[in-house]
Amino acid sequence: MVNTGNENVNGITVEDSLVKDVDCSGATSLGPGEKFNCTASYTVTALDVKRKGVVNKATAIGLGNPSGIAVIIKTTASAKWIAGPKP
Repeated sequence: MVNTGNENVNGITVEDSLVKDVDCSGATSLGPGEKFNCTASYTVTALDVKRKGVVNKATAIGLGNPSGIAVIIKTTASAKWIAGPKP
């Protein structure tokens, strides 16, 4: 994620629709222009294969404090896997 604003964003947490343990390497704040990546692993299930794909959504939430006013900053990323043809 990238902080494209001009204020610090603190207390960043990531919620993922499929994975409980998202690793952001301890990063919880971003200054203006700073960025960091988070990673997670998910094992495709037989049901995923039967459905021919997986759709996942992760949301990062942090607090900004421009001019002393609390602001919630939210960003969402998604990933999709679609089964290809059998070899």
